[in-house]
Amino acid sequence: MSQSAAGENTAAPAWLRDLQGRFGAAIRTPIVRGAVALPPTRNVYEADLVAEVAPSPILDPRAQLGVYNRQYWFRLFGTLQAEYTLTARLLGFAVFNGHAQQFLLARPPRGHDLHLAGAGFGDHLRAAAARGGEAIAGVPWDAVVEAAAIDEAFRRLLYAPAETAYRPSAADAATLASARLRPSQRWAVVEERWPLVELKRGLSDAEDEARAALPARLPGPQSWLLCNTAAGAMSVAVVPRLAARLFALLAESTVSDALARLEGECPAERRATLAGDVQRWLAQSVELGFWIGREAPAPT
Repeated sequence: MSQSAAGENTAAPAWLRDLQGRFGAAIRTPIVRGAVALPPTRNVYEADLVAEVAPSPILDPRAQLGVYNRQYWFRLFGTLQAEYTLTARLLGFAVFNGHAQQFLLARPPRGHDLHLAGAGFGDHLRAAAARGGEAIAGVPWDAVVEAAAIDEAFRRLLYAPAETAYRPSAADAATLASARLRPSQRWAVVEERWPLVELKRGLSDAEDEARAALPARLPGPQSWLLCNTAAGAMSVAVVPRLAARLFALLAESTVSDALARLEGECPAERRATLAGDVQRWLAQSVELGFWIGREAPAPT
């Protein structure tokens, strides 16, 4: 069956596409959060659509549409709660669902793949943080934004495609400095100012509705390396900040430029051991499959 990029059935007859469009609009009707039954904001759906609903001895047509309306939001809230578990548990589900609803009303999902519904939610929270003052639900906005970024990193790695790791040959060594390494999508480095990665790893599934307490702020920023291994397991480890910076620089510039910039940023007390550290970090990155190829620099 043919579908457009937005997930619409382009092979269906016009009347069916029209019905699907009106039904989709009805189930996207906002619902009242905080009410136990989560009723629709308004009880009146489009009259022509109501007339299409088959009669039922139990529910009138509007109530039948209300069932689909609520289930649509239940499913989407559940999807975002599962993919942004850390953020949801810090804010509490009621506050989190409020932002999820605002986001989904602005960007309703159109395709069949529900996990795509969460794409861009971190941007929504960052925009809300820019407008939202110092805290939300008792949690500093900076911590909320950081939690969302950590959730997003785990989320990206979970869905990253399998890739063949780059293993530099002896012949590559002579020209590697002038090349840029192509990063795999299966690893990421996140920086935190609260111990949120450990908190996320300790949380149970999103079905647990208890709010998580925000831990005390760390004395200084801490970097974590996240890696989706070839075996499909998530590897998580603390890495030195200089190593995290090296990996970021390698992903955006040539090897020689990355090393020069890292040396310029290195504290004076670390420079004596930097060369050996860099060799070790580079070897580890290759071993873990961080790179999938190399790109020669553009001719000048």
